[in-house]
Amino acid sequence: MNTVAELAAENQLLREQLDEARAVLGAVSRGDVDALITGRPGERQVFTLHGAETPYRIFIETIAEGAATVDSSACILYANESLARLLKVPLLKLIGSAAANWVEGDDQARLQSLLRTAESTRGQCELGLRAADGSYVPALVAAAALPQVTGAGGQLALIVSDLSIQKQAEAEIRALNATLEARVIER
Repeated sequence: MNTVAELAAENQLLREQLDEARAVLGAVSRGDVDALITGRPGERQVFTLHGAETPYRIFIETIAEGAATVDSSACILYANESLARLLKVPLLKLIGSAAANWVEGDDQARLQSLLRTAESTRGQCELGLRAADGSYVPALVAAAALPQVTGAGGQLALIVSDLSIQKQAEAEIRALNATLEARVIER
C-alpha cells in the first residue's frame, strides 16, 4: 500500500512530466521545433516536421547559386553547399565567418554599401570574391532584408552568382574584337 508521502512524490513526478509534455507541444505548435527525437538510447529515431517552408528550404539547398544569411555585423549565420563549393571551403568553416573575409580588399567598401542598402531595399552589385585556395571569383551578389523572420532582426539574405563563365566569354570577345580591329587597320 502506498503512503501519503509516496503518493505525493508520484503526483509531483506526474505533474513535472505533464509540464514537460505541454512545453514540447507548445514549442511544436509555435513552430520552434524542426524535428523530434524519440526512443531509448541506441534506438533513437528522428522525425522531421514538415511545414510550408520545407519546399523553400529544399530549393535553397539545391540551387546552383550560393545562398547565405548574415546578421547585422555581416557574420554568416547560414550558407548552402553551393556557396561553400564556390568559395572552396568546408561549409562548417564558412558558417560563423565574416562575409568580408571572402571579399577582395578593393571591394570591401562595395560590400558594406550593398549591406547598408539591403537593410531598406533590395540591392545587388558585382564583387570580387577570394576563395579559400586564393583563387579569384567574380560574382554578382544580391541582398535583401529578412524582416518577416521571427526574431531575425537585422538579418539579410544573400544570393551569390558565379560570373566566371561570363567574364571569360567577355574576355574572349574583347580579344576577338582586338584581332578584327588589327586586321582592319592593316588593310
